[in-house]
Amino acid sequence: MVQRITNGDFSNGDVGWSVSSDCAPGDWTHHVIPNYFWSGDTALFFGCLMDCGPTKVEQNVDLTDVEKITFLATSFPNSSDDPPGWVAVFIDGIHILDLPDVGEDDTEYEILLFGYSGTHLISFRTMGGEFGAFLAIGIVSAIAPDDVANFWAEPLIGSTPLVVHFHDISVDPLGNIATNWFWDFGDPGQTRYVYGQRNPIHIFEKPGTYTIVLTAYWSWGSSIKIRANYIVTTPGFDPLFTLNICTPE
Repeated sequence: MVQRITNGDFSNGDVGWSVSSDCAPGDWTHHVIPNYFWSGDTALFFGCLMDCGPTKVEQNVDLTDVEKITFLATSFPNSSDDPPGWVAVFIDGIHILDLPDVGEDDTEYEILLFGYSGTHLISFRTMGGEFGAFLAIGIVSAIAPDDVANFWAEPLIGSTPLVVHFHDISVDPLGNIATNWFWDFGDPGQTRYVYGQRNPIHIFEKPGTYTIVLTAYWSWGSSIKIRANYIVTTPGFDPLFTLNICTPE
């Protein structure tokens, strides 16, 4: 799920973004360049002419449930003698990412985030060298996790008692499988909840429709997957029930 940051494609200018610099007014610049990227997307161009300090582009962003921020970036040299652009990314003033060699090719970068909630200040900064630094950024998006916790099961329908095999396929954005699991199978009884098993087997004893909930855990936190009305069981054969068939004499 994409949560586009305010005017994250810059199509309406730099609305929502605060741009500032430590340089003197005549030594830095920023403006919007339509159709800058090869994809036709608009860029916010910013930078400084010399080694006078960073130029900053920033805004407050709600990072609740956000797993990463993505953005396009490319350098904008004045001449062939200019070094590659340098961009640093900060959250609430804390330096979290360096990209020291942003070239002239359009590249999408991503910042993986875990454990943030509420509003935080996202800041892109050019770090001026001897020749200064000019950068263009575009399509800045905050992306929330989609089915980080996930599973499948078989069979999904059958008569009681129904034996169902559950299979965890939870993987976080770094490619790590979960380290622990808590299952809620939705049926009454002592076996409804199972903790610590990745791929449990559960027996549904009574007819009904059951919603399954998996909470998967990593070192950075947890994620929940709910599959509503996932398992359907129908009445099975009752050995205590006999059918008497009467024949005429």
